[in-house]
Amino acid sequence: MTWPLAAHLGSRIPTGTGSDTWVHVWTFWWLARALTTGADPLFTPMLFHPNGASLTSHNIAWVNFALWFPLQAALGDHRAYSLTYLLLYSLNAYAMYLFAYDTVRDRRAAWLAGVVYGFWPYALAQSDHPNMLPLAWLPLALLYLRRALAHGALRYILAAGGFLALLGIARWQLLFMASPIIGLFSLAQVIAGGVWRRARTWTALLGASMVMVVFMAPLALPVVYAQLTRPFADELLVHEPEFAADLAAYVVPHQRSLLWSPLVAYLPPARQFTEQEIHFIGYTNLVLALVGLATYRRQGLVWAAAALVLVVLSLGPTLTVWGREVTAFPAPYALVQDWFWARIVRMPHRYSLLVGFPVAMLAAYGARYLLRRAGSRATLSAALLSLLVLLESSPGPYPLAATTIPPWYLALAAEPEPFAILTLPISPRLTDKFAMYYQTRHGKPLVGGHISRQPRETIVYMVGSPWLYEMLFRRTMDPAQGDVSRQLRYLAQANVRYVIMDKAGATTDQVRDWSDWLTIRPRYEDDYLVVFATEPQPGLDFDVADFFTADIGLIRADYTPHRATQGDLLRIEARWAALAAPGRDLEICAFVVLPAPPATSEEPLGPCMPLHA
Repeated sequence: MTWPLAAHLGSRIPTGTGSDTWVHVWTFWWLARALTTGADPLFTPMLFHPNGASLTSHNIAWVNFALWFPLQAALGDHRAYSLTYLLLYSLNAYAMYLFAYDTVRDRRAAWLAGVVYGFWPYALAQSDHPNMLPLAWLPLALLYLRRALAHGALRYILAAGGFLALLGIARWQLLFMASPIIGLFSLAQVIAGGVWRRARTWTALLGASMVMVVFMAPLALPVVYAQLTRPFADELLVHEPEFAADLAAYVVPHQRSLLWSPLVAYLPPARQFTEQEIHFIGYTNLVLALVGLATYRRQGLVWAAAALVLVVLSLGPTLTVWGREVTAFPAPYALVQDWFWARIVRMPHRYSLLVGFPVAMLAAYGARYLLRRAGSRATLSAALLSLLVLLESSPGPYPLAATTIPPWYLALAAEPEPFAILTLPISPRLTDKFAMYYQTRHGKPLVGGHISRQPRETIVYMVGSPWLYEMLFRRTMDPAQGDVSRQLRYLAQANVRYVIMDKAGATTDQVRDWSDWLTIRPRYEDDYLVVFATEPQPGLDFDVADFFTADIGLIRADYTPHRATQGDLLRIEARWAALAAPGRDLEICAFVVLPAPPATSEEPLGPCMPLHA
């Protein structure tokens, strides 16, 4: 299902249409570095130099890291990253198999439930967000919660609470997204057992909840404390309700579906779904689920209700069908979108991730019914059904990205002095993520960076420079900003040694214009990067073509238009350098040089510019 990942362990890693993969690679690197050197893992000096940044609002995949850390010691970080990725899918499928078998008591039907849940299309599409993938803890938590409610044994309560804690530690959002499943399942267990008044039922529920809170506390308390004490805390609760699922996307195959993509290509472009998220349930899954609900109505009702709640929440505040808003039907999400847990989830379409759980359980009931009627062909039928599920779910070939790093960054690691670098364009959504990945090899602090929910204080240094301010918020170069040396000096004084232009993150015109503004020659350039020094040296970074005095002269000058008539506006652009402070006050003036005597005009073209000693 993830082929050809297994054939490229170490040289390629899973990635989607975004670039969050590189942030997770960086996060693992930083956590390993912090834990092995005694540094605070929740604060890094490696981003947003010179002030550093708190990581309490950063999405840290602690469960993934716990799997990756011992593997990378033996296999290297990239191989370990891919193996962790593969392991998560396997664990998800196996955990669902255990829960389904404990429920339906049919191994082949439980196997099918594991296939559905383990390789749910939305989960397979989350290659950019590996902290969305540790889903094994939900079926394991419900497995032991059921036993805790039935028997009240302490070991079951501890296991249920522990697995719920692991779900929250994997990513806080998962616990909130799973709450409809956990709530409906617990309610169904209480009602089915006729134990409304039994003290042990409430003891088990309360006990599991307390265990979950205690297990999560060491990682949750620093985050909660930081959120309660930081200024502008509300800014970090980013809520984007417009990122919602399209109802048609649940029943119309995605263009990446291995089985259906040849047919989807014939659909009009407006009827195709091209975004990274895949909401398609799969016709095999849908049929099995409907059969399960029809034949095991009482047992399947809770799973049908859970699936319905999750789908409705994923549709967001406005119902959309094939890209068109349908305002005739009110969207229930609009009633809860301002609630705290809804803002934590951030994007409604993420509820699609857990639709696979109730669908897998309904499919298990449907498979149980059909396979019991298949007789001696039950095993073959289960295999064929599994194959259909996988073919519909597979996005093959799986999207991968090369782990190559531009050669200059590898050479940068050999420079022993401590200093920082600035990457242009400043883009927390794109270029900065790649810069963070490159940092895992060169180890130099970055002026920029990406944090999942970025506190305002991280950009204090950047907004202190007019040039950096423009680059941060507009990614443009203000042509009126002419004091290049002063802007570079701002960087040099903070021990930022190099400015690197990433050609992949900027257009050819941008690289040309930014390089021209800097005036100096690059220290290095290849197909990937252009590198400039923040402390330009004469003879190395620039040459003075014409001296006014012994220490002051022109680097180059030009004027536009090159052919002008009386009354035209003439723009003169002069790049000049001072190799030392002038010994006296000077004025720089511009005159027209005539082709015949007198050699100059009597008046300067404009006001002279004072140059003070």
